[in-house]
Amino acid sequence: MKASRSASCLLTKLLNWPVKKTLTWWRFRRPPSRPFAALDYGKYLYQQEKKEREAKKHQKTITVKEVKFRINVDDHDYETKKNHVIRFLEDGDKVKATIFFRGREMTRTGLGREILERLIKDVEQKGMVEFRPRQEGNTLHAILAPKKEGSHKAQPAQPAQDRLKQA
Repeated sequence: MKASRSASCLLTKLLNWPVKKTLTWWRFRRPPSRPFAALDYGKYLYQQEKKEREAKKHQKTITVKEVKFRINVDDHDYETKKNHVIRFLEDGDKVKATIFFRGREMTRTGLGREILERLIKDVEQKGMVEFRPRQEGNTLHAILAPKKEGSHKAQPAQPAQDRLKQA
């Protein structure tokens, strides 16, 4: 009986203890080798949230743009779509080049592959192949990604005076 009374008495004392409104943690018993630490949890959460927001500002979102071809595409249409692919790659987006086959066109998948290979060859200066052309059902697609900026050697900048002399 005596043990349960002291426990309940201790519990009521703890419940009646004045509680601070802020969420501050205090460590009163600290080992002599560690420094005293007080942590405001709300402030900590705010700082973490601020760091995450700052990191998001510097992130680049990469979207996948899709360009659709047909196996009977004319040269002018091909050039227009190729220019779209180049523009998307320069903007830093990935490009999914897709060719749909309908009906009897499924027997001519080689033509579709030739179109995608030609596209890959034409845009190799601006982009690189992330996924080679592959067929899934009645579609043939390849994914192109922009070339990394560090992959090609940058020419050192010339001073303005040297450029004027050369012109």
